[in-house]
Amino acid sequence: MNYPLAILIRKEIKSTTRQPVYWVGNFLSCAAFIWLSTTATHSTLINQEVAQNSLGVEQYMSSIFSQSLLVLFPFTAYVFMSLYIFAQLFTAEKLLGQMEALLTTPLRTEQLWLGKCLSMFAMIYPFVVITLFIMIWLQGHQAGSNFQLPPFQVLLMAFIGSPIAAFCVVSFLGFLSLTVKQANTVQSLVFITGFGSVYGGSYAARILINNLHPGDNLITLPLFISVLTTTLFLLTAMWLLRSKLSKDRIVRTIA
Repeated sequence: MNYPLAILIRKEIKSTTRQPVYWVGNFLSCAAFIWLSTTATHSTLINQEVAQNSLGVEQYMSSIFSQSLLVLFPFTAYVFMSLYIFAQLFTAEKLLGQMEALLTTPLRTEQLWLGKCLSMFAMIYPFVVITLFIMIWLQGHQAGSNFQLPPFQVLLMAFIGSPIAAFCVVSFLGFLSLTVKQANTVQSLVFITGFGSVYGGSYAARILINNLHPGDNLITLPLFISVLTTTLFLLTAMWLLRSKLSKDRIVRTIA
């Protein structure tokens, strides 16, 4: 890793993790997602008479429902957990005039952007992984002896595909934040993206579920590869656009 880039990543992680709101916010977010995704929704369904008497609903709960949670959670959680960190690393530094100090360092502008995005990933991804393990454990505890580990492609999507897709989206918003004057507007887009992922992800999952046949899994390996390919394509496009991140352009957006 480039030495100035490593210094920036350590600096961003150290300054952000010193704030109690970072730890409190992430722990509360994880707890809320665990409760909403497993305990609350599961309890609501199993308490219905149809759920207690229908083998189809039981199979749905133990397979498709749990798979949809594992696939949708990482993306949504990553975006919501990034709200505070994004505000600290991008929005606040521009509004408070701290960005100029970073522009005087040996860092190139693309390194500045990349360092902030990677430090954000390093501060969010561990919480996502820990929460995923807790969710899988809770699903196994609720299913008892009938529990089956989610298919390999579902785990790939949950632990790799969805977090990388979220990283791509938030990184793009960070790119915009550095190149436009309305940093607060981009911050609002992060918030809107979080809620949009809930509704959009639920709609996409419903489309997939409606096209499933008995015994099918929600995520197939070709679907995972297509999502990962699209995400990597977007990251490549942003990297090719890094010439737009000139120091003069960023200074003009601060002034």
